[in-house]
Amino acid sequence: MEKLTPIMNRTVLMTDTDNYSVVELNPYSANENQPDLHKAKSEHESIKTALRASGVTVIEKPSPPDCQDGVYVANWAFCTGDTVGDIAVASRLPNVRQGEQDYARQVLRDLGKTVLVPKWQRYSGQGDTLVCGDRLFLGSHYRTDKEMHLMLENTFKFRRKQPYDIVPVQTIPRVKKGRPMLNKLSKWPESYFYDIDLAIGVVQPDLIAWCPDAFTPESQETIRNVQGIRKIEVDMQEAMDAAACNFISTGETVIMSKGSPKLRLDLAKHGLNTAALDIPELQKGGGSVRCVALTLDNE
Repeated sequence: MEKLTPIMNRTVLMTDTDNYSVVELNPYSANENQPDLHKAKSEHESIKTALRASGVTVIEKPSPPDCQDGVYVANWAFCTGDTVGDIAVASRLPNVRQGEQDYARQVLRDLGKTVLVPKWQRYSGQGDTLVCGDRLFLGSHYRTDKEMHLMLENTFKFRRKQPYDIVPVQTIPRVKKGRPMLNKLSKWPESYFYDIDLAIGVVQPDLIAWCPDAFTPESQETIRNVQGIRKIEVDMQEAMDAAACNFISTGETVIMSKGSPKLRLDLAKHGLNTAALDIPELQKGGGSVRCVALTLDNE
């Protein structure tokens, strides 16, 4: 059998579900809706299996003890491979996830990364940092401060032959009685798309899937005006109910959650294979396929 060679997301880090539970850190999670850990483990294994079947190298590490969200490693950092210096820009997470931070940074150092830690800025790692060719789509406001955009730009300005073109975007807030809401645990601004990887997925270096209605009007215009990339539009129902944009693509195969038939059809029209997985227990914490795997070799 011919070995598949991904053109993106070639090597990822994953942990496990041993310490996984739900706290109300985002609009999708509820204390009374705790996961079945046996089923969650099976779902997590199904993602690893699908990734490996698509040619992705999966590096496994234990989840940090007593950290309920340690399965969602995408928020640990934004990482580049040796072509860009083996850098990991570490995250600064919400209060109830801060127990993961030192553990995550040591894991990345042990993997050979030079770990750069923001001085004070909030940063959601890969969740708000999406590579699309020579572009970096960067989120802000909810779990990433805008000041991180400058740090990321400066970090990679001289490490790449072509500096990243920074594309700053913001998703829409969650509102109550017309007013933006704060999360009751973190006290940070709340959104159903608190990380942009819930509203954009990079399919190929020149192709994205995105949910226009998830973004502010200004950011919709920004994304529509980005030249040189094709754009698949995802409807709001699939984006919210099935985390349709929260997938991992190898450039040929898209590993995603079930419940997004329209997006699957659109991906097939663009020549992509799809592996749709049933992962309701993992989604109880507000994350999906992309959230549980940290790419280690972005370029």
